[in-house]
Amino acid sequence: TFLLLSKRHILSEKKLILQDKFINYNYIVYMILQNQITFYSLIELNLSYNNLTDCGGCFILFLISKHSNSLVNLNLSYNELGKYSIHILSSILSQNKTPLKYLDISGNQIGDEMFNKLLLSISNNSTLTHLYTSNNNLGYISSMMLGGILKYDSKLVLIDISNNSLLTDETINPVIAS
Repeated sequence: TFLLLSKRHILSEKKLILQDKFINYNYIVYMILQNQITFYSLIELNLSYNNLTDCGGCFILFLISKHSNSLVNLNLSYNELGKYSIHILSSILSQNKTPLKYLDISGNQIGDEMFNKLLLSISNNSTLTHLYTSNNNLGYISSMMLGGILKYDSKLVLIDISNNSLLTDETINPVIAS
């Protein structure tokens, strides 16, 4: 059974879709306090395009880490997540706290440092099979780290790294033979 919150907001016992810039994390907090959302049996959580920011991302990820043991699909794309959110997400992934298979963090501009932290946690994860990281300002360093992780990790079936500059490094000057 589904409860229609608006055209794009669907809530059921197993699935919560709140996307397309209609809410921020304060609304999610309100829904939790009103007992409209529970994380215990949630399988899919889509909070894409909600401008959660790093603070909201931390709050949501903290709730997931403490109260979810069934989440399979998590979409936090285009929410301006920062280093604290990525730190909590990395902890969730490395400790295998949920059976998460699909993770979308596209469009958060996390950069190389945070992406590499995430990759290290993924190497310890036993469930993640799909990782979407397009439009995250990833560069040459991330491509090197990703290559190393993929060499030894066969669980990942799909990694979306589109719209990043993985093959260029402005700090390396090419040597041209004359």
